[in-house]
Amino acid sequence: MALIPFSPPRIDDEIIQEVTAALKSGWITTGPRTKQFEKELSAYNGNEYTLCLNSATAGLEIMLRWFGVKEGDEVILPAYTYAATANVVVHCGARPVLVDVNASDFNINVENVKAAITSKTKVIMPVDFGGLPCDYTRLMEVVNASEIKSKFTAETEVQKKLGRIMILSDAAHSLGATYYGKRTGIWADASVFSFHAVKNLTTAEGGAIALMLPPPFSNEEVYKFLCIYTLHGQNKDALAKMQKGNWKYDIIEAGFKCNMTDLVAAIGLIELRRYNDDTLVVRKQVCDYYYDASFKLFLMRM
Repeated sequence: MALIPFSPPRIDDEIIQEVTAALKSGWITTGPRTKQFEKELSAYNGNEYTLCLNSATAGLEIMLRWFGVKEGDEVILPAYTYAATANVVVHCGARPVLVDVNASDFNINVENVKAAITSKTKVIMPVDFGGLPCDYTRLMEVVNASEIKSKFTAETEVQKKLGRIMILSDAAHSLGATYYGKRTGIWADASVFSFHAVKNLTTAEGGAIALMLPPPFSNEEVYKFLCIYTLHGQNKDALAKMQKGNWKYDIIEAGFKCNMTDLVAAIGLIELRRYNDDTLVVRKQVCDYYYDASFKLFLMRM
């Protein structure tokens, strides 16, 4: 029986040179390369602001906590997903409500979502399984429907501001995927990508939150707060503190520690710039090869 070998990430001279340049620059924590990677991701996906972190898991949990998800709340997610999707809900003290997926694409079934919504539901967390986007149009229609909004119990200022269930996309697999001609990262209130070693685009470890919150939210202001929230609640990161006369900072929030470093952002910058014209082209060729081979095998067995 033939085995499909593990495919290691691409570590070539271009990657090595950029990481070496980062090391020589002296910036090995969050610095100019991380900020540039955030800007290029936003430009690529078409969303307003992007925050890079040390993992997609951290991004999902941070957004749940930002929205005020706590003990007694419920978060709806697909039964078919990785453990991280449910783990972050448990970490917040809330209850993961698992609903079944479509047989056709393994993505969350919208009718099952509607049936699972209660007055305790704060967030719906769909998963773009295998990189195939969920039906975000219908999900948004559900959470904006008057009968569903009437069930929503807002308990924090952020929840009152949104006025409905938040759609938080676990888009770990779907960087570069399109839905109605536009890339993932713009369809949910927030979308979280993964750059783990086995993902299409890797930074070794890492993740990103693509913010696309509707008015009256300012995605810029949310981004600035999340920068603080994910760095121990410091109101200045290392890059800001290095500016002349800017060494003083305050802790204004009991935050977390999950920022991205410039060393991994260096990998991401190279991988993103060649993603569409190189990485995705090769991945499609590999996918087509396996599809054709499996179809031929199917015909042989008929």
